[in-house]
Amino acid sequence: MLAWLSLLLVGVMTQDCEGGYSPAVCPGHCPGPEVDGCGGCMLALKGSILGPQETSLLHDLVISLTHIRTRYLEGKDQPRGAVEGPVTNLRGTFATFDFIVHWNPPETGDHCVSTYQVCYAPTDGSAAETCVFHKADVLYWFSSSVLTPCTEYSVTVSPVDLNNKISHGSFLTMETAPDEVSGFQVTVKTPHALSLSWDLPSEGESCVKSYNLEWCNWTNTRPTVCNFKKVPLPADTSEFHLTELEACTQFTVVLTALGDADQVSPETYFNVHTGVVDSPGPVENIRISYLTSYTFRLAFDPPRENENCVQDYVVCESVTGSVDQTCHTTVKNSRTWINKMKLNPCTNYTVIIKARDHDSVHTDDASITIHTAQDRVVNLRTQEVSTTSIEVVWDNPPPEFFCASDYRLVWCISPGLCNMTTTIVSSDNTDYTITNLLPCTNYAIILYALGPNDVESSNLIITQKTHCECFIQVELRNQEHERDSPRKVRETSRSLEEHVGAKQ
Repeated sequence: MLAWLSLLLVGVMTQDCEGGYSPAVCPGHCPGPEVDGCGGCMLALKGSILGPQETSLLHDLVISLTHIRTRYLEGKDQPRGAVEGPVTNLRGTFATFDFIVHWNPPETGDHCVSTYQVCYAPTDGSAAETCVFHKADVLYWFSSSVLTPCTEYSVTVSPVDLNNKISHGSFLTMETAPDEVSGFQVTVKTPHALSLSWDLPSEGESCVKSYNLEWCNWTNTRPTVCNFKKVPLPADTSEFHLTELEACTQFTVVLTALGDADQVSPETYFNVHTGVVDSPGPVENIRISYLTSYTFRLAFDPPRENENCVQDYVVCESVTGSVDQTCHTTVKNSRTWINKMKLNPCTNYTVIIKARDHDSVHTDDASITIHTAQDRVVNLRTQEVSTTSIEVVWDNPPPEFFCASDYRLVWCISPGLCNMTTTIVSSDNTDYTITNLLPCTNYAIILYALGPNDVESSNLIITQKTHCECFIQVELRNQEHERDSPRKVRETSRSLEEHVGAKQ
């Protein structure tokens, strides 16, 4: 049915305009009504060809397919309607070295717009015009290239209709922002003041109307809540003095230039500390928070005096008595330190911590001496096992890494949670028998070496199961069986002889 309708419609549409039809595909001949005003026109059907019933059924299909045929089959050679009038309400803003423009569609024929053309160029003719095409359903556009500072640009937006005809454009002019300020620096720094300077642009090469200078104190303040102070400065100003500042304080200072229309240049900024009145005192209360054979962790408190003047901490590690040091820095807010140099067991180390101020002056030393734990024992193993006891033995590390005063032996039923039993074994011994154990039970056995100040080595763990009582009963039965076997053999032989003789 659909195929028949399509063939019928095509046959109707191929009739010339003189045959009584009024399609708009015959411009100037048939004044048929337009569907959309852009060249898609409605086909009028005469009753002598199609009756009223067919006309009613095909009306919508005729309109649609006629529109498609007009647009795509014959549209290449036919004018399809034009946009009347330019875009409306064209407006734009500059963002430093690029711009964005917004507009509204033309007041007439906006549905016939296929695309928009955006062109821009310096009004002084210093560069060629750049044009791009932009899709019709988005009524704004960002410039894609970096523009010249302090330059007036003309921007034109023109609608393009379905015949690719460009309508009259709307235009506006805008000026880019000044260039980034150069040469911004601190010339003098004191505990309570900063002197700043920057370079002025060459005469006639800039559009700077004024400057904005901003600064903020970041010390003890989160960046998200820091309140900048701001001062406007005339265009001929090239220096400024910040006074009444807090000593040993970090500031962020930002300078921008403003153009004739208050366009803002890119920011020029730096971070700077005000000067030091008095250096910080030494760090306090250095203490060991963790210590093993190969590592340590220290904690300390900041200087009590002039803590805000601390820039960072310098930590130096060395073998006690050696002149060779390994030094590192840690951030101001750090209050802990983990060793960086490779350590050996049973060795004395000296750690020095110094605060350093913003002028890179070190405070007095604060130090601590650390004695690392001995290395852990080796080859922990069991030697004798019974139903209620386990004998464990072990070997000591090399003499240079042996400084144990005692051993701590721990055992517990494994797996599972239980109350661990602990005993101290003299460093003169390398074996120990654990008693009062349960038969047929798995035990975890853990051994630590204790060095000076009872600092423990890393542990060594093994597991062992005690013997079960049934093994002893079987063993006793076997012994009894071996003892009775000759007698039973003799008795059995005698009974067999008696049995055979009775039968004979």
